[in-house]
Amino acid sequence: MLLVVDILDDEATEESGSGSAFVPEKYQHIVPHRHGFKSEHIQSVFEKAGLTSFNLTSLVRGKFNGQDTTLFLAKGSKPAT
Repeated sequence: MLLVVDILDDEATEESGSGSAFVPEKYQHIVPHRHGFKSEHIQSVFEKAGLTSFNLTSLVRGKFNGQDTTLFLAKGSKPAT
């Protein structure tokens, strides 16, 4: 089973005007995904990895570096072979 917790790139976040990256500029050279992930993208990555039973749940809304954000939990499992 694979569990991932990260920042969701959702419509509520986009509407809040947080088009800029969540990650401070001084760290952007080491963080490749600076705006969070769309749920469709995470599901696609899980499926390409052969994971099934995909589920994505919003965990909590809050502020990150002064911007509204939502953390998500994504879960998928690899079928037994």
